[in-house]
Amino acid sequence: MKKHWNLQTIHSQTDLHSWMIEIAQAISNIHEQLQQLPTTNWQPIVQNILNDLQEVIGDTDEIEDSLACLSEVLEDEDSDMMAQLLSQHARVMQQRSSLQATFAQALKHLPEKEWLRFLDKPALAPIRFYLDEQRTVANALLAPEQEHLIQALSTDGFHRWEDYYDIVRAACQISHEGKVRSIDTTLHDVSHIGEREERKALAQALEQTLDAHADTFAYQLNSIAGFRLNLYKQRGWRLLQETCQQNRISEQALQVMCGVIDQHQTLARTFFKRKIALTRVNEPAWYDLSIANFSSDTRLSYEQAAELIITQCHRFNERAGKLATHAFSAGWIETGTDEGGWGFCASLPRSKESRIFLPFRGTYTDVVTLAHEFGHAYHNHLLHDEPIFAQQKGTSAAEVASTFMENLVLDAVLAQTNNTQDTLALLETKIQADFLYVTTIPQLFAFEQQLYHERQTGILSAKELCHLLSEVQMPVYEGIITDVYQHEWVTLPHLYDTRKAFYNIPYTIGYFLSGELYNRSKQTGASFAATYDAFLKDSGKMTIEQLAQTYLQADLCGADFWEKSLQPLRDTIDLYISLTEGMVGDRNCV
Repeated sequence: MKKHWNLQTIHSQTDLHSWMIEIAQAISNIHEQLQQLPTTNWQPIVQNILNDLQEVIGDTDEIEDSLACLSEVLEDEDSDMMAQLLSQHARVMQQRSSLQATFAQALKHLPEKEWLRFLDKPALAPIRFYLDEQRTVANALLAPEQEHLIQALSTDGFHRWEDYYDIVRAACQISHEGKVRSIDTTLHDVSHIGEREERKALAQALEQTLDAHADTFAYQLNSIAGFRLNLYKQRGWRLLQETCQQNRISEQALQVMCGVIDQHQTLARTFFKRKIALTRVNEPAWYDLSIANFSSDTRLSYEQAAELIITQCHRFNERAGKLATHAFSAGWIETGTDEGGWGFCASLPRSKESRIFLPFRGTYTDVVTLAHEFGHAYHNHLLHDEPIFAQQKGTSAAEVASTFMENLVLDAVLAQTNNTQDTLALLETKIQADFLYVTTIPQLFAFEQQLYHERQTGILSAKELCHLLSEVQMPVYEGIITDVYQHEWVTLPHLYDTRKAFYNIPYTIGYFLSGELYNRSKQTGASFAATYDAFLKDSGKMTIEQLAQTYLQADLCGADFWEKSLQPLRDTIDLYISLTEGMVGDRNCV
């Protein structure tokens, strides 16, 4: 099993530079065709534009993820070149966004009857959804010249706030007992150090550092929110309109889901009460919530983790098994050594491959994360056979396959475990992962909405942002811990994303859909694999609600689906409570 990337199919820095010059010219050529589009006999020209635009989107997507991969293996002497490439890519993406707005406006003005006849071509069936969606989007945009100006100014304006956040966050160093840590490494250590006093001291050092920089981060977040609010005002958009559009879900379905989650906060309270009771800590705080009460001595080598994932994929379906075998043997995966950091899966639509990066230390959590990222690779694999327009999916749909693969692998490990300590360690891992989706992310979504509401009347200070986050956290944690993680808004990059609005909540939508698909798979057996693959292949051709109705016969605007989807979590918590019933106060459990 290979532990490092095969970069031969990842384009070199020189190749990327030349490629982007060619793409910029292609974008200019398409713009010219759109500007000269005739009112009659436009069909052949539009067909050519469709082909050329898909080439541009596929190329720029591949370049973006190639740059992400190269950044992880970058040598210091290459950093200046990489900075130039990233700047060049930002300009190309601005040009692409402007082109897509022009394209959508052009589609909107085509005669309705002629357009519908054009769409009836069998060859356009896989991309019809995308094209109809673009016409709908165009109706919600400003005049083309205004949209072009917004895109042009955003490149070195709005989007630079996200870049600036990344720079400042990376520069934040936490000094503690003679050791300097990054934010990500500190957060990892705070969640894994078993000695409580040491954990507390490190958490306090983290909070002190974040508090010292909080005003800077608050200014960044206020600027992002302010720009977005002004843009929405100009376009006449509702606050959640963009995120719902990006994730192809209605506001009604989104609000119903959030309402069901709010009604079941007792699930989190039940689990965390027991978890804290098991620690025998007198004044528990936020850094006691994620620490493992049941530590397993089991460590899996990378080869064992790979074999586990490959085996489970083969049991699920042959296609997934073959891809897993190939991914682990062909150099698709790079295992970093840093204690912190984020895993990711890069999609290379032109090469029809993926690349995975993650820190791997051999814990159950690492194995599950590896499965999560491979789930993305499997989704990419299915979509790479589709036209580029049909590969465009929202984050909600993107998180379905990753969470599904987590469940597949974690349940397999649970089934093989034959001692209570390991079982409880795995149950904690599973429950903690679930509460990321049904507790932490919904809290952040509520925080963001309140932030945008209050930002309409002025700037929020760092202290006010901390208070705002504390208020949305307390319904779950009040009476369980004495100190919440009020600076979480500083350390979470998703809050500062300028291209995806409310970038947290889509993960929760994907979690629910994935859970129900997994339940159906367990109930139906091997025959469900074909339905699952079809769901993923159609993720770029349907809305979230259409996918749920077609493949799960579910109505997302009703509470029943979301209620039912919480049952597996409820069952897992019940099992955890039952197994720990006689352990409360037992110091040996930590």
